[in-house]
Amino acid sequence: MQIGMASKVILSDCFKKPINFVTGFDVAFNEKEAVAVAVTIKYDTLQIKEKKFLHERTPFPYIPS
Repeated sequence: MQIGMASKVILSDCFKKPINFVTGFDVAFNEKEAVAVAVTIKYDTLQIKEKKFLHERTPFPYIPS
C-alpha cells in the first residue's frame, strides 16, 4: 500500500496561499481498545498549537491485515 501511495506524492508547491498549520493523525489499537491522536503544529516554527486524543473501547476486535 505504501509503495502504491509513494508514486502519488507531489513534490512541487501547488498551494496558492502560504501554509500556516499542519495536522497529523494516528490511531493505535490493541484487542479491545483504540487510541486516536491529532496534533496541530505551526508550520514555520514547529510549535504545537493544539493536541487532542481519544481513548475508547472498540465494539469489535482489531484484526491486523
